[in-house]
Amino acid sequence: MEPMQAPLPIASVDTAVIEASTLFAEVRVSKKLYVGNLSFSATEDQLKDYFGQFGEVISVKIITDRATGRSRGFCFVEMENADAAMNELNGKEYDGRKLMINEAREREPRSNHGGGDHGDHGGGGGGGGYNRGHRREY
Repeated sequence: MEPMQAPLPIASVDTAVIEASTLFAEVRVSKKLYVGNLSFSATEDQLKDYFGQFGEVISVKIITDRATGRSRGFCFVEMENADAAMNELNGKEYDGRKLMINEAREREPRSNHGGGDHGDHGGGGGGGGYNRGHRREY
């Protein structure tokens, strides 16, 4: 027969419950926003400050053109209390342009259009060109 374990004192059970509730209180919910019609001169730091008036901003990412490095006129802002920021700032003018703000959606899978090897497409063909079949004899 195994020896019986003594029950935990009530104080330590209460302490465990308090510690567990403290852990859950630290969980924060953030949401990612799509911000469109953005001024091309806006910076991530400026946007962090602007959206920060509504809650903690976790990240700001201005989307840029790969070839030129210039802003494409939109960004993503991840923040707490995103609904309040979206409701208050959507349609508001920022740096001379009215912002369009929506909850960001997951990116849809891309189709394989535009470049790369996508398997054998058959075919062949060939020949052709200017004046094909209209040769002169001298």
